[in-house]
Amino acid sequence: MLSTVKADLVQLKIVLNLFEKFNKVIKTNKIHSEIKERLFEEIDYINEAKNIKIFKKIFKNETKINIPCIFSQYTTPKLITMSWLEGLSINSLLKSSFNNRKLREKVATNIFNAWYKPLYSFAIIHGDPHFGNYSFTKNGNVNLFDFGCVRVFSVNFVKAVINLYQALREKNIDLAVEAYKTWGFKNITKELIGILNLWASYIYGPLLEDKKRLIQGDGKKGYGFEVANKVYKKLKAIGGVEPPKEFVFIDRAAIGMGSLFMKLNVRLNWYELFNNLIKDFELNHIKKKQEEILY
Repeated sequence: MLSTVKADLVQLKIVLNLFEKFNKVIKTNKIHSEIKERLFEEIDYINEAKNIKIFKKIFKNETKINIPCIFSQYTTPKLITMSWLEGLSINSLLKSSFNNRKLREKVATNIFNAWYKPLYSFAIIHGDPHFGNYSFTKNGNVNLFDFGCVRVFSVNFVKAVINLYQALREKNIDLAVEAYKTWGFKNITKELIGILNLWASYIYGPLLEDKKRLIQGDGKKGYGFEVANKVYKKLKAIGGVEPPKEFVFIDRAAIGMGSLFMKLNVRLNWYELFNNLIKDFELNHIKKKQEEILY
Protein backbone atom coordinates (compact mmCIF):
# COMPACT_ATOMS: atom_id res chain seq x y z
CA MET A 1 0.00 0.00 0.00
CA LEU A 2 2.88 2.37 0.82
CA SER A 3 4.32 2.05 -2.69
CA THR A 4 0.88 2.70 -4.19
CA VAL A 5 0.41 5.86 -2.12
CA LYS A 6 3.88 7.10 -3.10
CA ALA A 7 3.10 6.51 -6.79
CA ASP A 8 -0.26 8.28 -6.45
CA LEU A 9 1.43 11.26 -4.79
CA VAL A 10 3.87 11.55 -7.70
CA GLN A 11 0.93 11.56 -10.11
CA LEU A 12 -0.92 14.10 -7.97
CA LYS A 13 2.13 16.38 -8.01
CA ILE A 14 2.19 16.25 -11.82
CA VAL A 15 -1.54 17.03 -12.01
CA LEU A 16 -1.23 19.94 -9.57
CA ASN A 17 1.77 21.35 -11.42
CA LEU A 18 -0.14 21.21 -14.71
CA PHE A 19 -3.15 22.82 -13.06
CA GLU A 20 -1.00 25.63 -11.70
CA LYS A 21 0.80 26.12 -15.01
CA PHE A 22 -2.44 26.72 -16.91
CA ASN A 23 -4.42 28.22 -14.05
CA LYS A 24 -2.66 30.80 -11.90
CA VAL A 25 -5.50 31.26 -9.39
CA ILE A 26 -4.46 28.70 -6.73
CA LYS A 27 -0.84 27.97 -5.78
CA THR A 28 -0.76 24.22 -5.04
CA ASN A 29 2.56 23.43 -3.34
CA LYS A 30 1.17 23.56 0.21
CA ILE A 31 -1.91 21.61 -0.87
CA HIS A 32 0.28 18.72 -2.05
CA SER A 33 2.37 18.86 1.13
CA GLU A 34 -0.71 18.62 3.34
CA ILE A 35 -2.27 15.74 1.39
CA LYS A 36 1.06 13.88 1.45
CA GLU A 37 1.38 14.15 5.23
CA ARG A 38 -2.19 13.05 5.90
CA LEU A 39 -2.07 10.12 3.45
CA PHE A 40 1.05 8.66 5.05
CA GLU A 41 -0.69 8.91 8.42
CA GLU A 42 -3.82 7.25 7.04
CA ILE A 43 -2.06 4.01 6.09
CA ASP A 44 -0.47 3.63 9.54
CA TYR A 45 -3.00 1.73 11.67
CA ILE A 46 -1.04 2.25 14.88
CA ASN A 47 -1.55 5.96 14.25
CA GLU A 48 -5.26 5.41 13.59
CA ALA A 49 -5.60 3.43 16.82
CA LYS A 50 -4.00 6.35 18.67
CA ASN A 51 -6.49 8.74 17.02
CA ILE A 52 -9.43 6.58 18.08
CA LYS A 53 -8.23 6.68 21.68
CA ILE A 54 -7.98 10.49 21.41
CA PHE A 55 -11.56 10.75 20.15
CA LYS A 56 -12.78 8.42 22.90
CA LYS A 57 -11.29 10.89 25.40
CA ILE A 58 -12.97 13.82 23.64
CA PHE A 59 -16.39 12.18 23.78
CA LYS A 60 -15.99 10.24 27.05
CA ASN A 61 -18.98 12.01 28.62
CA GLU A 62 -21.05 12.18 25.43
CA THR A 63 -23.89 9.66 25.02
CA LYS A 64 -24.99 10.76 21.54
CA ILE A 65 -21.68 10.11 19.75
CA ASN A 66 -20.22 6.60 19.70
CA ILE A 67 -16.55 5.79 19.04
CA PRO A 68 -15.43 2.15 18.53
CA CYS A 69 -13.08 0.47 20.98
CA ILE A 70 -9.62 -0.69 19.86
CA PHE A 71 -8.30 -4.21 20.46
CA SER A 72 -4.62 -3.29 20.79
CA GLN A 73 -3.41 -6.91 20.97
CA TYR A 74 -4.79 -7.48 17.44
CA THR A 75 -3.64 -4.19 15.92
CA THR A 76 -0.42 -3.66 13.94
CA PRO A 77 0.83 -0.96 11.53
CA LYS A 78 -0.96 -2.87 8.72
CA LEU A 79 -4.04 -4.17 10.57
CA ILE A 80 -6.54 -2.48 12.88
CA THR A 81 -9.12 -4.36 14.95
CA MET A 82 -11.98 -2.55 16.65
CA SER A 83 -15.44 -3.16 18.09
CA TRP A 84 -18.55 -3.34 15.92
CA LEU A 85 -21.06 -0.49 16.11
CA GLU A 86 -24.55 -1.26 14.81
CA GLY A 87 -26.10 1.52 12.76
CA LEU A 88 -27.94 2.70 9.66
CA SER A 89 -26.38 4.45 6.68
CA ILE A 90 -27.59 7.98 5.98
CA ASN A 91 -29.70 6.74 3.04
CA SER A 92 -31.33 4.00 5.13
CA LEU A 93 -32.01 6.45 7.93
CA LEU A 94 -33.63 8.94 5.55
CA LYS A 95 -35.87 6.22 4.10
CA SER A 96 -37.04 5.25 7.57
CA SER A 97 -37.47 8.81 8.85
CA PHE A 98 -38.64 10.65 5.72
CA ASN A 99 -41.52 12.30 7.56
CA ASN A 100 -39.80 12.47 10.96
CA ARG A 101 -38.53 16.05 11.04
CA LYS A 102 -37.47 15.90 14.71
CA LEU A 103 -35.29 12.84 14.13
CA ARG A 104 -33.57 14.47 11.15
CA GLU A 105 -32.96 17.60 13.24
CA LYS A 106 -31.46 15.46 15.99
CA VAL A 107 -29.19 13.69 13.52
CA ALA A 108 -28.00 17.03 12.09
CA THR A 109 -27.32 18.43 15.58
CA ASN A 110 -25.42 15.31 16.64
CA ILE A 111 -23.24 15.21 13.52
CA PHE A 112 -22.53 18.95 13.83
CA ASN A 113 -21.26 18.40 17.36
CA ALA A 114 -19.39 15.23 16.38
CA TRP A 115 -17.32 17.17 13.86
CA TYR A 116 -16.97 20.55 15.48
CA LYS A 117 -16.71 19.89 19.22
CA PRO A 118 -13.20 18.41 18.68
CA LEU A 119 -12.20 21.48 16.64
CA TYR A 120 -13.38 24.20 19.00
CA SER A 121 -12.68 22.36 22.26
CA PHE A 122 -9.38 20.64 21.36
CA ALA A 123 -8.19 22.12 18.01
CA ILE A 124 -8.54 18.71 16.34
CA ILE A 125 -10.74 17.62 13.44
CA HIS A 126 -11.75 14.37 11.75
CA GLY A 127 -10.63 15.15 8.22
CA ASP A 128 -12.63 12.59 6.24
CA PRO A 129 -16.36 13.41 6.43
CA HIS A 130 -17.76 11.31 3.57
CA PHE A 131 -21.03 9.45 4.07
CA GLY A 132 -19.36 6.06 4.64
CA ASN A 133 -17.51 7.23 7.74
CA TYR A 134 -20.49 7.47 10.04
CA SER A 135 -23.74 5.65 10.69
CA PHE A 136 -26.73 6.32 12.93
CA THR A 137 -28.70 4.46 15.55
CA LYS A 138 -32.49 4.40 15.21
CA ASN A 139 -32.78 7.24 17.74
CA GLY A 140 -30.35 9.47 15.82
CA ASN A 141 -27.10 8.96 17.71
CA VAL A 142 -23.88 8.98 15.65
CA ASN A 143 -21.38 6.15 15.15
CA LEU A 144 -18.09 7.68 13.99
CA PHE A 145 -15.54 5.64 11.98
CA ASP A 146 -12.22 5.84 10.08
CA PHE A 147 -9.80 7.92 12.10
CA GLY A 148 -6.83 7.64 9.75
CA CYS A 149 -7.18 11.25 8.63
CA VAL A 150 -7.18 13.37 11.78
CA ARG A 151 -5.78 16.92 11.71
CA VAL A 152 -4.29 18.53 14.81
CA PHE A 153 -4.16 22.33 14.54
CA SER A 154 -2.36 24.97 16.50
CA VAL A 155 -4.77 26.59 18.93
CA ASN A 156 -3.91 29.98 17.38
CA PHE A 157 -5.16 28.72 14.00
CA VAL A 158 -8.55 27.78 15.48
CA LYS A 159 -8.70 31.08 17.35
CA ALA A 160 -8.27 32.80 13.98
CA VAL A 161 -11.29 30.84 12.65
CA ILE A 162 -13.33 32.38 15.47
CA ASN A 163 -11.75 35.80 14.95
CA LEU A 164 -12.81 35.83 11.29
CA TYR A 165 -16.35 34.89 12.30
CA GLN A 166 -16.41 37.81 14.73
CA ALA A 167 -14.85 40.09 12.12
CA LEU A 168 -17.62 39.27 9.65
CA ARG A 169 -20.31 39.83 12.29
CA GLU A 170 -18.85 43.17 13.36
CA LYS A 171 -17.52 44.22 9.91
CA ASN A 172 -14.11 44.58 11.55
CA ILE A 173 -11.49 44.66 8.77
CA ASP A 174 -8.53 44.81 11.16
CA LEU A 175 -9.66 41.63 12.93
CA ALA A 176 -10.15 39.90 9.56
CA VAL A 177 -6.60 40.86 8.51
CA GLU A 178 -5.27 39.47 11.80
CA ALA A 179 -7.12 36.19 11.19
CA TYR A 180 -5.81 35.77 7.64
CA LYS A 181 -2.25 36.57 8.74
CA THR A 182 -2.48 34.02 11.55
CA TRP A 183 -3.58 31.41 9.02
CA GLY A 184 -0.52 32.14 6.91
CA PHE A 185 -1.82 34.22 3.99
CA LYS A 186 0.95 36.35 2.49
CA ASN A 187 0.95 39.75 0.76
CA ILE A 188 -2.42 40.72 2.16
CA THR A 189 -3.93 43.72 0.40
CA LYS A 190 -7.28 45.46 0.74
CA GLU A 191 -8.32 43.86 -2.55
CA LEU A 192 -7.37 40.35 -1.39
CA ILE A 193 -9.24 40.86 1.90
CA GLY A 194 -12.36 41.83 -0.04
CA ILE A 195 -12.15 38.65 -2.13
CA LEU A 196 -11.44 36.35 0.80
CA ASN A 197 -14.27 37.92 2.79
CA LEU A 198 -16.65 37.34 -0.10
CA TRP A 199 -16.01 33.60 0.12
CA ALA A 200 -15.88 33.61 3.94
CA SER A 201 -19.26 35.38 4.13
CA TYR A 202 -20.77 32.54 2.12
CA ILE A 203 -19.11 29.77 4.19
CA TYR A 204 -19.93 31.45 7.51
CA GLY A 205 -23.38 32.52 6.32
CA PRO A 206 -25.40 29.91 8.28
CA LEU A 207 -23.51 30.86 11.47
CA LEU A 208 -24.15 34.58 11.11
CA GLU A 209 -27.96 34.46 11.18
CA ASP A 210 -29.60 33.93 14.57
CA LYS A 211 -32.59 32.01 13.22
CA LYS A 212 -33.61 28.60 11.95
CA ARG A 213 -32.62 28.14 8.31
CA LEU A 214 -31.45 25.59 5.77
CA ILE A 215 -27.67 25.24 5.68
CA GLN A 216 -27.67 26.51 2.07
CA GLY A 217 -30.09 29.33 2.85
CA ASP A 218 -33.25 30.12 0.95
CA GLY A 219 -31.61 31.76 -2.04
CA LYS A 220 -31.85 30.56 -5.60
CA LYS A 221 -30.38 27.22 -6.59
CA GLY A 222 -26.75 27.45 -7.65
CA TYR A 223 -25.97 30.50 -5.51
CA GLY A 224 -22.89 28.79 -4.03
CA PHE A 225 -21.50 28.13 -7.50
CA GLU A 226 -22.07 31.77 -8.43
CA VAL A 227 -20.12 32.94 -5.37
CA ALA A 228 -17.28 30.49 -6.08
CA ASN A 229 -17.11 31.60 -9.71
CA LYS A 230 -17.02 35.26 -8.70
CA VAL A 231 -14.22 34.59 -6.19
CA TYR A 232 -12.31 32.62 -8.81
CA LYS A 233 -12.46 35.44 -11.35
CA LYS A 234 -11.41 38.05 -8.80
CA LEU A 235 -8.46 35.95 -7.60
CA LYS A 236 -7.37 35.39 -11.18
CA ALA A 237 -7.42 39.14 -11.79
CA ILE A 238 -4.98 39.79 -8.91
CA GLY A 239 -2.61 36.95 -9.78
CA GLY A 240 -3.91 34.18 -7.53
CA VAL A 241 -3.35 33.16 -3.92
CA GLU A 242 -1.58 30.41 -1.98
CA PRO A 243 -3.95 28.87 0.60
CA PRO A 244 -2.37 27.72 3.90
CA LYS A 245 -1.95 23.94 4.06
CA GLU A 246 -4.34 23.64 7.01
CA PHE A 247 -7.21 24.71 4.75
CA VAL A 248 -7.22 21.46 2.77
CA PHE A 249 -8.92 19.35 5.42
CA ILE A 250 -10.82 22.02 7.30
CA ASP A 251 -12.47 22.98 3.98
CA ARG A 252 -13.04 19.31 3.21
CA ALA A 253 -14.85 18.93 6.53
CA ALA A 254 -17.00 22.00 5.87
CA ILE A 255 -17.99 20.76 2.41
CA GLY A 256 -18.67 17.23 3.65
CA MET A 257 -20.82 18.43 6.53
CA GLY A 258 -22.66 20.87 4.26
CA SER A 259 -23.52 18.03 1.88
CA LEU A 260 -24.96 15.97 4.72
CA PHE A 261 -27.04 18.85 6.09
CA MET A 262 -28.42 19.55 2.62
CA LYS A 263 -29.31 15.88 2.27
CA LEU A 264 -31.11 15.95 5.64
CA ASN A 265 -32.98 19.08 4.52
CA VAL A 266 -33.38 20.48 8.03
CA ARG A 267 -33.80 23.98 9.38
CA LEU A 268 -31.66 24.56 12.46
CA ASN A 269 -30.30 27.58 14.28
CA TRP A 270 -26.68 27.05 13.15
CA TYR A 271 -25.75 30.34 14.83
CA GLU A 272 -26.86 28.95 18.19
CA LEU A 273 -25.12 25.58 17.69
CA PHE A 274 -21.86 27.29 16.73
CA ASN A 275 -21.89 29.85 19.52
CA ASN A 276 -22.57 27.13 22.10
CA LEU A 277 -19.34 25.47 20.97
CA ILE A 278 -17.13 28.57 21.02
CA LYS A 279 -18.52 30.37 24.09
CA ASP A 280 -15.81 28.98 26.43
CA PHE A 281 -12.93 29.20 23.95
CA GLU A 282 -9.81 30.54 25.63
CA LEU A 283 -6.33 29.98 24.19
CA ASN A 284 -4.47 28.65 27.22
CA HIS A 285 -7.41 26.52 28.33
CA ILE A 286 -7.71 24.86 24.90
CA LYS A 287 -3.92 24.34 24.71
CA LYS A 288 -4.02 22.54 28.05
CA LYS A 289 -6.98 20.38 27.00
CA GLN A 290 -5.24 19.48 23.73
CA GLU A 291 -2.03 18.49 25.53
CA GLU A 292 -3.97 16.35 28.00
CA ILE A 293 -5.57 14.19 25.31
CA LEU A 294 -2.57 14.02 22.97
CA TYR A 295 0.18 13.11 25.43
